[in-house]
Amino acid sequence: MTRNELDSAIQKALDGALTERECLELRAVLKSDPAARALYYEYADLNQSLVYRLSRLSPVDAARSLADIRLQVQSRRAVRLSIAAAAAVFVATLVALKLIFVPDPPIADYRVAPGSLYTLETVDSGEAAPVDGLHKGSVVNLTRGSFEVVLRNGNRGVVLAPSRFEVRSDNEIVLEEGTAWFEVTKDGRGLQVATQRLKVIDLGTAFGIRSIPGSDDEVHVFSGSVRVSSPLDAEQTLAAGEARSCGAAGNLMAIPVQADMFLTSLPEEGGEQFANGDFEAGARPDDADFGVSATEALLPGWNFGRDVSVALRSGTGKPGYGQGNGTILSSTADVQVGFRNAPPGYEVGTPDDSIWQTFGTVPLQQYEVSFEMGGFFASSGALEVTAAVYDGTATTGTPLARISESRVGQSPRDNGYNPPTRFTFTARSGRSTLVLTETSPQSDSCSPVIDNVTVVEVPE
Repeated sequence: MTRNELDSAIQKALDGALTERECLELRAVLKSDPAARALYYEYADLNQSLVYRLSRLSPVDAARSLADIRLQVQSRRAVRLSIAAAAAVFVATLVALKLIFVPDPPIADYRVAPGSLYTLETVDSGEAAPVDGLHKGSVVNLTRGSFEVVLRNGNRGVVLAPSRFEVRSDNEIVLEEGTAWFEVTKDGRGLQVATQRLKVIDLGTAFGIRSIPGSDDEVHVFSGSVRVSSPLDAEQTLAAGEARSCGAAGNLMAIPVQADMFLTSLPEEGGEQFANGDFEAGARPDDADFGVSATEALLPGWNFGRDVSVALRSGTGKPGYGQGNGTILSSTADVQVGFRNAPPGYEVGTPDDSIWQTFGTVPLQQYEVSFEMGGFFASSGALEVTAAVYDGTATTGTPLARISESRVGQSPRDNGYNPPTRFTFTARSGRSTLVLTETSPQSDSCSPVIDNVTVVEVPE
């Protein structure tokens, strides 16, 4: 673009007369050429000066001023028209500036797991942030699912809902709330992640950090090392296999490392389709009798109550759900979800004993639900799992279908799985929710288990 062409384009932009194509061409020149930007600022300053002078002078003086600057005004009427035109140009200038100048390039890319819900905003205004990436000051509010951020130095993080965090720079993140795992590259060493109570500086590592309302903040180191500090304790260096918590008092306390609370990659399933029905998409649970408490990392795609456990092997390492060397296996002999042994008087059939998931459906389409149910018996008991489907959500939606599967046993010789249970429902809207709940009449010393949940369309 020649100088004359640039002059003409800028004047047309300030007059609000650029076509869409001309605007894009001018934007490209201004982004790449500092001299062109300086010229644009001169023109914009001239227009603002004109507006200021016209607003403060009498019509006669304004006419002289206009004649000195750009125009030969011959009458009061012309002066009034020029004042109005100058005001319009000033407004057009602001509009043009907003259209032409774009934010600095993003400092991070991001991906979200299908079905996740999130918003991007700026930290100062709360207004919507650009969606072409994460910029300095971008704030992410993640209300469902998981979110992956990749900084331009190669550092990568995976955040689980519910979470809120701010990307302050390509080497600094503030985690106001949530659970996050980070992997730091050689070129990206020095990443700082802060919560309200902790400040973690990476030394070349993989680590997890948690800040959950009502709980202590935590940092877990999986490889390499980090420096961690709190409001009251001096900085400490933690190596792989070490973890610290920090409560309201501000002291750092040693705790066991727990990898199963963190997700290291986004689940590939989910979204509008039913997700992770085989329970294999998440992190692998540690060896433990009757499994470990469910977390977002262990059961991505699902919501769950506090008494739900996830099991792959017992405390002795034997595959299956159970204790010691006595375990049970589903048909696929892999990760299972169990409902913990209940003490006398324990009330089953509540959200504490449930897992549930909302997914996309087609109105009037029929679907088949299938799941495997098993039972672990330390002594006699009667176990039951109820599956229910609701239109929309379980709390506000209309029930669409319901079925219960049971297993009765007297001793460990009755441990095992039933054949798959199947039932159908017809969707009423674009969203449905499946809930599986323990509804056992007697489970003092036994536990129901489920695996391989599917939801598929029934062919017409």
